[in-house]
Amino acid sequence: METEQLKQHKKDALKGDASAAALVSDHYMTGVNDIEEGFFWLKLAAELGDCQSQHRLLGWYRQAKSRPDDVQRWRDELQKNPRCAGPQPEID
Repeated sequence: METEQLKQHKKDALKGDASAAALVSDHYMTGVNDIEEGFFWLKLAAELGDCQSQHRLLGWYRQAKSRPDDVQRWRDELQKNPRCAGPQPEID
């Protein structure tokens, strides 16, 4: 992602654009391999209601196995998010 694009996506994300936050997260997690920065933007995207980001965040917390309250929180968020209607991946 170009520097100007990244800056604009960050601005948009901080103004509440969940899709922009997800793009920034993907850039850091896969593009430049900065997991800590990517996780910040992933969590923001999930908090803003991005369905895929909520699933990914739930997966992170499930893998950690040390944050059961966060696992339950994101299970609940996914179930009540109208953007996540329809068939969903397994979230047991």
